[in-house]
Amino acid sequence: MVKAASVCLMLLAAASVGRSNDGNGALPSGLLADGQSFSAKLVEVTGDGQFVFERAGTRLNVDRRDLVLWGTYADRDRDCQLVFADGGMLVADVLAIEPDAVVVAGRRWADARIPPGLVRGIVFRPPADPLVRDMLYFRVLDELREEDRLVLENGDELAGRMPTPVRPEPGGFHPTSFQWPVRGRSELMTVPVERVVAVLFASDKRAAARAPEPATLVGLRDGSRLYVRRIERKENVLELELTNGHRLATAPTSTADPWGAVTLLQPLDDRVVYLSDLEPLAYQHTAFLAVDWPYRRDRSVSGGRLRHLGHVATKGLGMHSSSRLAYDLPGRFRALHAELAIDQRAGSQGSVTYRVFLQDPSGEWKKAFESEPVRGAQPAVPVRVELSDAVRVALIVDFADRADQWDHANWLNARLIPYGPEP
Repeated sequence: MVKAASVCLMLLAAASVGRSNDGNGALPSGLLADGQSFSAKLVEVTGDGQFVFERAGTRLNVDRRDLVLWGTYADRDRDCQLVFADGGMLVADVLAIEPDAVVVAGRRWADARIPPGLVRGIVFRPPADPLVRDMLYFRVLDELREEDRLVLENGDELAGRMPTPVRPEPGGFHPTSFQWPVRGRSELMTVPVERVVAVLFASDKRAAARAPEPATLVGLRDGSRLYVRRIERKENVLELELTNGHRLATAPTSTADPWGAVTLLQPLDDRVVYLSDLEPLAYQHTAFLAVDWPYRRDRSVSGGRLRHLGHVATKGLGMHSSSRLAYDLPGRFRALHAELAIDQRAGSQGSVTYRVFLQDPSGEWKKAFESEPVRGAQPAVPVRVELSDAVRVALIVDFADRADQWDHANWLNARLIPYGPEP
């Protein structure tokens, strides 16, 4: 399968990493575990774990274990969003909150009843600032809460146990208010939904760092991002089985092809090992002045999600100049792959040099890669480093043009590629 896919995809190789369908004929780009890139549209996901792509009338099958990712994901700064306990996010309107279900519907989704234990919170009004939006998402997902919390647009918060059901007024479509308990008062406070940024449900445990394996991260055009065990087409509808066991279905499309709703596929299993899932051997940051910057797993150094040119990457590392991050290699791996970019938060500012050093069994370190200066708002730079007999790897970010100003360096999808069967 690897050989067949590689031969076909060599014919399709085109487009830089992260390029998406812009309406001008460009096809979404994909990355294979062997480092090849390709551009093609998605036409099917089979029941035995094959992704079927097409370009210029030619079809090719790629096993999920051979695909790193295909397409891109962009979140939304509007529309109601449900945050699931596995880290997934569903963009849909909340019709009601019942004791046994959150009832939702959306322009791209069939009506659904979602068990409340699967939902960590509901963001009714996502903040416009991407970093603020990201920090709210991580709070909803990771914070331990003994009580439900209502986050208001003026910054106030109300804590307590939210009474259910929360339903629309007779003849209405959405709930218009929450009835919230207030300590020391017998009556409930009426809080208009238009004043609510988010409701955070009580949680006695943190979310898992990643969804159970094997799973595929699926991004959709409406801004939904779901961890999926299985995706199946039934005529003009897609049915998705989530890692939490729940099933969702897209609304019927007006065309015969429902796959156009999918913008991202990223399989998560043991074929590719992401550095952000490993414990580092050591980290050192040398401040230019006095600010200390820790490295971040699956986040930028500012604490938000890894962002670049309008898209969000789920896996990767965030570092700041000048810093060094070292790992023991957990077994024998063929290569280190990543895409290098200054985080979108920096705008057109920031400039760094990336380096990769390898340590051999004798203990000697040697430079294996050095980039030209990478600057803000530039396309991502792919790095492909053969590991040979290396036992350790060190990632280094250094100053380039303007000291350390806005040097928010991302190692997007930094991953170790194991040895596979010979082609």
